[in-house]
Amino acid sequence: METEHETCVSHVSEEEENGLRMHLLLTKTSSRAVRKLFDKEFHPSCLEDVIKKAYGKLCDLKIKRVINAAQWNLLFPHGGEPNSETFDVTLMVALLRNMADLPEPTTGYDQLPSSTDKTPMADVARIKHYRNQLAHLKDGKIQSELFSTAWEDINGAVRRLGGSEMDKECKDLRMKHLDQSTVPWNIRGQQTLLQFHNCQKYQDKRNIYQIFQVFRNDIALSCPVCDAYYSIKGRTRLLVKILQQILN
Repeated sequence: METEHETCVSHVSEEEENGLRMHLLLTKTSSRAVRKLFDKEFHPSCLEDVIKKAYGKLCDLKIKRVINAAQWNLLFPHGGEPNSETFDVTLMVALLRNMADLPEPTTGYDQLPSSTDKTPMADVARIKHYRNQLAHLKDGKIQSELFSTAWEDINGAVRRLGGSEMDKECKDLRMKHLDQSTVPWNIRGQQTLLQFHNCQKYQDKRNIYQIFQVFRNDIALSCPVCDAYYSIKGRTRLLVKILQQILN
């Protein structure tokens, strides 16, 4: 029997599903494609030496806030060696831009490259462009026409950077049925909260409490403050705010 939570996360519009698929493409497959290029330019066996030799340049990037404190700690971890598997896309792009001997996209790094520019760094700039675009979506929805254009653009970049295996992953992801095993819990939650607002269920205490219970179980919340809030009766709006904080 389908639970109320499963019903909520499964009943999404085409535009919402587009947003979910794009999120998975950009945070999973495309990130690994960028890492493949990164490891080609800075082989894992010599990554530490490369970083040490570029210490002065890296300090300058930190001063300019191109690299933040958390990323700096990944470059110079205490008691260990740097590992690209721990680097996020933003850090890898920064290092590729400033340390690799690769040609810059013809239109630069801060706008979508020309369709005729298929160089490695143009593909990196494509992925970066769409990641930024996704980050600024307020409702998680992508219109189908934009989705198709963006998907083909990103898929092409992933294929050139990551090869045929990653190309197949992109094609499989576009057709794959999305369920709770494939959609990250925080994205499911954002969609669910959005549905509550859109369906005028903001004041439905029973639904809000049920969703809160799911998230407590899903991410093993044991925070005393969350437990205290959960025990407060008649505070639906407060619970919604707690959920929003968790999801952010």
